[in-house]
Amino acid sequence: MKVLEIVGREQILAVQAMRKTSSEMGVEDRDRALANEIVFGVLRNRILLDSFIEQLVTRALPKDKRLMDILRMGFYQILFM
Repeated sequence: MKVLEIVGREQILAVQAMRKTSSEMGVEDRDRALANEIVFGVLRNRILLDSFIEQLVTRALPKDKRLMDILRMGFYQILFM
């Protein structure tokens, strides 16, 4: 989630944000591969994921960017993994 937040806030490439975050947090290779799949999958499918979320949420979409990123990651895992 931190990578998606950095990409949105700092307008840098996801690859750069992933490298920076992975090295700071000492993420192992196996975990990094899963995180890469989720982050890049969310970024590739953001419009589709937002559409699914919008259809299923009965109220207005959350304004909290972190909550939307969490929902996107969850939906990505359910739909594509």
